Amino acid sequence: MRKVLIPLILGALLLVACDIPGLPKLEVGELRTKELLVPLGDAESAEVLLRFGAANFHLKPGATELLEGEVTYNVDQLEPETEYSTSAGKARVEISPRRGIEIRGLPTERVRNDWEVWLTKKIPLSLRIEAGAFSGDFDLSGLCLINLEMRTGAARSTVSFEEPNPQELERVEIETGASEFDILGLGYANFEQMTFKSGLGRYTLDFAGPLNRSPEVRIETGISQVTIIVPESTGTKVTLEEGVSDTDIYGFRRLEEKEYVNDAFREAENTLVIKVRMGLGSLTLRSE
Repeated sequence: MRKVLIPLILGALLLVACDIPGLPKLEVGELRTKELLVPLGDAESAEVLLRFGAANFHLKPGATELLEGEVTYNVDQLEPETEYSTSAGKARVEISPRRGIEIRGLPTERVRNDWEVWLTKKIPLSLRIEAGAFSGDFDLSGLCLINLEMRTGAARSTVSFEEPNPQELERVEIETGASEFDILGLGYANFEQMTFKSGLGRYTLDFAGPLNRSPEVRIETGISQVTIIVPESTGTKVTLEEGVSDTDIYGFRRLEEKEYVNDAFREAENTLVIKVRMGLGSLTLRSE
């Protein structure tokens, strides 16, 4: 029953803010499109911050310059501004709604805030996302990521790695509210440490891809439905620290009371260690 209730509650939370009688709504105007273009120049690395509220957001690799894209919007306060600077070969980029303008009111179905962003694969990137309630996807395949940080409100999102990250990704930090998140191809991310924190929601973490190091992952969630999938060839140990009330486990054997390993763990040169702490919820654990 809990697996049925979580998506229903989550869907209600994602929609309720747009339909509260008596609260002011954002004023909708004409539809406009603003181009985004940040030159690559002679930058050897870059820090990129993308900040947006309620939006439909898509990020992909393959920009010719450091960053390219466009934002289509119909609320004045949502017009994005770009701040760009360079120092000693490092570029700093921040794209966010116009400063000095307070955003008042709740978004409705009439509000448009659609982002299409492309990032370069040519230099190392530290990428930070700060978002409100949104839906969208982040295709990070082949980007040279050295840090990845995401802070979001209620969201429906997919984060994917379909090609190897050629850089060592030092840390991944993702924190979200009541959301649905699918994070796919984490084996390709080439990360050292990962922290995933969330409230109520449904979350899938898929570690497809080869391990080039022995990463550690900490998952902390509220009342949620969590699915963890690892290839059977990826040596993995999972520790259930607290709060897991329902489990569906395949391809793992119990090592101790709260520890599980798959068959590849003992002989693997690089191993994946995952620690899970849940407020209350169900865990599906697969090695296949």
